[in-house]
Amino acid sequence: PIELQGVPEGKHWLGDSFQDAVATGLLRRGDLLVLDRVRVAEASAEAGGAHKVGVLLGADLLLMGSLRASGERLRLSLRLIDGKRGEVLDQITFEGELADTLSLENDLGKQVPALFGASTLDPLPGQTPARLLRTREVYILGMEQMTKASEEASKTAVAAFEEAVRAEPGYAPA
Repeated sequence: PIELQGVPEGKHWLGDSFQDAVATGLLRRGDLLVLDRVRVAEASAEAGGAHKVGVLLGADLLLMGSLRASGERLRLSLRLIDGKRGEVLDQITFEGELADTLSLENDLGKQVPALFGASTLDPLPGQTPARLLRTREVYILGMEQMTKASEEASKTAVAAFEEAVRAEPGYAPA
């Protein structure tokens, strides 16, 4: 999970967006099992500590971090943690402007696998990153709504995905 620090309420979707970018980068590794961010967040709330999360999920390695915002400036710090002992094994930081979020996500998807011993990898075949920040924002908001079990949330999610597709018809996740 990514802890939000100083991120305005209307921009909380950035934490989920960065987590998705990290997961996409890690999925390029065929030897890693990447757990859904919702499941990891549930385990984090239940366990109360990185090493406890690792034990609860049976994870050898965890990637946890924080997103800090100051005005339009963002700093994302990620830590690779031993899932059994809770020891920090490595750390990486990304910084940039809010307007550069999509570029930061691309960097994440390429550089984070290196923490796990992979080289920088090209995008997966057929993977088209968003070109517009608003497309990514409404996609993430739609995904958040999909985790809620209500008809209203489902309608909100569909509307968000439709907005993303209208903005960028080639954006595959939406």
